[in-house]
Amino acid sequence: MKEPANWVKHDSARFFAELGLEASDQLLDFGCGSGSYSLAAADYLKQGQVYALDTSQRKLRKLSNRVNKQNLSNIETVKTAEEAKLPFESDSFDFIIAYDVIHLLEDRKEVYREFNRVLKTEGTVSIYPTHYQSDSVPRQVAGRHLDFGLNEIIKEVEAESFALQEMCERELIHNRSRVTDTLLQFKKD
Repeated sequence: MKEPANWVKHDSARFFAELGLEASDQLLDFGCGSGSYSLAAADYLKQGQVYALDTSQRKLRKLSNRVNKQNLSNIETVKTAEEAKLPFESDSFDFIIAYDVIHLLEDRKEVYREFNRVLKTEGTVSIYPTHYQSDSVPRQVAGRHLDFGLNEIIKEVEAESFALQEMCERELIHNRSRVTDTLLQFKKD
């Protein structure tokens, strides 16, 4: 994937700072795909660590090649067979990003429970909820009917001991393009 170079080189640091990511944070990129955000975060986290988690070995292999090419030492790729069982100790992360992935999950509520388990107290979960139902218009992605909207996502996450901190518009990367879209920021209670 070729990210718009300006965003990665010039705007991603501002993006992560506005999210509240600290240079020493431990970050989980849940459903990292090709790793656009993982790579940008690894560059931003000078003393921190990025764990790029995905179920696709092919995507993780591509990401590993990019990590080696860029000579990054603070990013680790993690293959998981199950989306709902995270292979990490409790209280491992300061920050979790789940961008353009929740619409693919079979059991969102169980994933949110796992986020709560692996996130440190006062940690942040940032969700980019693409492909959700809006204005009562049914949507389908990858052959699946999407029957949830932003309010339902917020209620589901809050039900797992998180508090909505912010719903904001941010410029980010989606499908190789710059977009301005909604992000949801939650704090662990």
